[in-house]
Amino acid sequence: MNTRMKLPSLHWKIRKIDVFTFFVIFVFFPPSILERLTSFSDSLQRYVQLGFIIILAVDLFVRKAVRIPKSHLRWGLYCFYGLILTLLIEPSSTYRFVLRVGLPVFLAVLLCLFYQNRPDGMTCLLNCMNTYWVLLIALNCVTMLLFPDGIIRSSGGATMERANWLLGSKNNVVLPLIFASSVFMFHFLRKPKRRLINPILFFAMVIFSMMWAGSNRVEAFGGSSTGLLALLVFFLMLFLGRFPLRKHLMRLSVGWIAFAFCLLSAVVIWGSLHESSLIGSLFSIVGKDSTASYRTLIWADALERTMESPIWGRGYTVETLVSGFTQTYNMFLDCVYRYGLIGLFLLLFAFGSYRSPQTALSGRKIIPAYVFLAGAVSMFLCAVVNSIKLEHIIVLLEFYIFLQNDRTLQTPDAAAPAGRAVSLHDR
Repeated sequence: MNTRMKLPSLHWKIRKIDVFTFFVIFVFFPPSILERLTSFSDSLQRYVQLGFIIILAVDLFVRKAVRIPKSHLRWGLYCFYGLILTLLIEPSSTYRFVLRVGLPVFLAVLLCLFYQNRPDGMTCLLNCMNTYWVLLIALNCVTMLLFPDGIIRSSGGATMERANWLLGSKNNVVLPLIFASSVFMFHFLRKPKRRLINPILFFAMVIFSMMWAGSNRVEAFGGSSTGLLALLVFFLMLFLGRFPLRKHLMRLSVGWIAFAFCLLSAVVIWGSLHESSLIGSLFSIVGKDSTASYRTLIWADALERTMESPIWGRGYTVETLVSGFTQTYNMFLDCVYRYGLIGLFLLLFAFGSYRSPQTALSGRKIIPAYVFLAGAVSMFLCAVVNSIKLEHIIVLLEFYIFLQNDRTLQTPDAAAPAGRAVSLHDR
């Protein structure tokens, strides 16, 4: 008698939308090293992004019944003002403004709008993002081990040359890692059964990528001190998520949080104008020189030039500041320097559109959507000493507000009724 053992069959169902989404994420959030390889690869990256923007926009146009949140309209107003100002004052910088400001903001807004208007679209986007970032961070760690002196070297920053890995060099790795940490923790908190080994391994890779990516090579604690502080703030925010303070934070408009960091920026910049200042001493304590790698000198120069047109701004100017830098290394100062107080108001106005639409739940459990607010706060901290990209913050805040509308996401999957799949669009 012939007996055959039946092996359990594995059915991996990969949908076309998952494959498409993975490519969209790769195109919109590519490894930072791609823009540093050659000028051709940087330009090609922008054109591919433009192509995918057209695809998403056409799909939304065909759907017709598309609900546009007020946050998207406010970001459009912010970019429109910057565009018109640049056209009037420094038209030669218009192309650069479109590539460096308009395109990133638009792609972040369009990405969220596209998936918010698809059935289970945000589920697909979040799942694919989690897979993408975990793989990318793991590969980045591998390249750091295989190429301790960097895959390539590029000029910029406080050193003449910097070592680059997949996620870029030193300070460049901070925002992607904070962004990825938020997405990862969201998925971790959503699981009914949590294995502690998963966050241990993930954050081990994050800390290695952040703190061993030195300016010249892989070196212990040679990475971004600001990044380490931002990660500590992220963990602190998660810890506070178990206490009543979380409810007050989630009731606040993000605009007020941004305004608080704007005031903190003013204090830091004003307090750093003198070499013997307390701010300069604090920079020395964390391992930087008293100028924080020329930042205090750049701030003083940018502030002086800002006073020439404090209300309207100068447009997206590319004129060099002290020591040849074109960035101000502070998101809020950069906004006032280029777009004046009107631009700063429009920026805070855009952040102000992210307000939790419902009261945070009581109890001692961390609401999964709360981790995106924690990630945004950590990025605001980075913005005090860096000119950061807005697309990371925008996408985190879009996740934060959208998921607040979904009650099924306030508890792990086990809380869903038996035999019924959890959907991000359940109400």
